[in-house]
Amino acid sequence: MTKGGNKKMKVAITGKGGVGKTTFASMLSRMFADEGYRVVAVDADPDANLALALGFPKEVYDSIVPISEMKKLVSDRTATSEGTFNKMFKLNPKVDDIPEKYCKMHNGVGLLTLGTVDTGGSGCVCPEHVLLKRLCSHLILQSKDVVVMDMEAGIEHLGRGTAQGVDAFIVVVEPGERSLQTYRKVKKLGKDIGVQRVFVVGNKMRDDEDIEFIKSNLEDGEALGFVMERLFEAKARDVYYTPVFMKKNRPAYKISVICKKEDIENIEEIIFKETTTIGIRKQKVERTILKREIINMKTSLGEVQVKVCELSNGKRIYPEYSSIVEICKSSGLSYQEVYDIIRKEVNL
Repeated sequence: MTKGGNKKMKVAITGKGGVGKTTFASMLSRMFADEGYRVVAVDADPDANLALALGFPKEVYDSIVPISEMKKLVSDRTATSEGTFNKMFKLNPKVDDIPEKYCKMHNGVGLLTLGTVDTGGSGCVCPEHVLLKRLCSHLILQSKDVVVMDMEAGIEHLGRGTAQGVDAFIVVVEPGERSLQTYRKVKKLGKDIGVQRVFVVGNKMRDDEDIEFIKSNLEDGEALGFVMERLFEAKARDVYYTPVFMKKNRPAYKISVICKKEDIENIEEIIFKETTTIGIRKQKVERTILKREIINMKTSLGEVQVKVCELSNGKRIYPEYSSIVEICKSSGLSYQEVYDIIRKEVNL
């Protein structure tokens, strides 16, 4: 993004209620303004406090009327009158002049307060909702100003598509599982509406432990799966994850790796590089194994590989996973159906 270019950054700030998203939105808006950009800060939170966070004088703050409450504006632009819910109105009202006319300016930042719609739910199609959504679309897709949107707390706004088309979501989080759950949901739902970039800003962190908690819990299942793949490539004999609760009742994952002594150094290097851990505990383990061999056996579904384990009182036979999968693909049967048939036949 450059001052001279036409494309300017459009970001939506979100997070769980009380994490400090409005404070961060105001700081980001002021930062862009101080750098010389034209900035429109959009208060899209029904509990509108962005004007206070931006330092607007009380007399200006008290005079702000949210766009959704400007009945004459809504009526003129949507060609309706009050009380026309579920009746005919314009779906593409004129909005390009609204930012210039209704923005309140302070310290180089223009503030536009959207307000909320009292009627209907997430599926509400009413004049106020249409005007607000059209206005947001104009600000995001056509405005040449930097746009910083302070969104409603939580994830409900994602279902309404208010921020669809922004360059990025910035999720403000604090050291707590509920806050991080909001981040994960925003990341998932953001992809559904075409927003691929989701960033995190940590707030209310008192020490290195809080920072480590947030960093370690930003890893999702895909990241953990990648670590597991790398460990198996480094000759790990087994890898598994266990959900645990750590100090201060914080949820986390414990990674356990079984490997040979000569592979420990490579295994540790991968764990330190690919995870946020700062320490590894090691211990020697012993195991008792049954004598076993893999053989081929004929069944009604074809030849399969099985593992034969010897017990003191007989044998136990298990079909190999790869053989079951191949039969499933060729026969159209389910995994469980194939497994049960083979187990029954090979253990006769």
